[in-house]
Amino acid sequence: MPFPRPDEELEALKGALEGDTAMFARLVLRHQRGIIGFCASMLPHGEGAEDAAQEVFIKAFKALENFRGDSAFSTWLYRIAFNHCCNLKKTSARRRTDSLDDLPYAVREKAVGRADTAAGERPELDALAAALARLPENYRALVALRLQGEDYRAMAGALGLSLEAVRARLRRARLLLRRDLRHFLPGGVSNSTGD
Repeated sequence: MPFPRPDEELEALKGALEGDTAMFARLVLRHQRGIIGFCASMLPHGEGAEDAAQEVFIKAFKALENFRGDSAFSTWLYRIAFNHCCNLKKTSARRRTDSLDDLPYAVREKAVGRADTAAGERPELDALAAALARLPENYRALVALRLQGEDYRAMAGALGLSLEAVRARLRRARLLLRRDLRHFLPGGVSNSTGD
């Protein structure tokens, strides 16, 4: 972590706002892991998460003068990341074809049932990734932010929602995940949605 003292991030931010690229680089180092993880959660199969995160930081640098300080810098970054990932998904949806040839090899092999089941393969991880991918985009974004350790207030700021909306949508996302993953829960526990 490049900021052992809390005020160091503020100093780096002030320096970056004054055009010091080395200070902005320190901000990138501080937040890159979280932004990459968030992008991986938002993009199909996590593909291109590092490239997306790099583009997020480029956009943030170009728009740094627009950062008003009304929220934490990380909240502002996650908002840029959310919008960027949504735009990437829209663009890729327009280019998508129905051909299995366009899928990555491992996904294609799994889809046609020829994937090797190696010892130690974790089907619950595949199920979790698939369940997350099936969540509506705004729910998936909230779950991804929560997994990055963001609090409800930061999540609300990053996605432009009220705290009540964050709580309600996270509750619904958890119910949907529980329903999709009920076979992996202890004893096949059913969820409270009545399914």
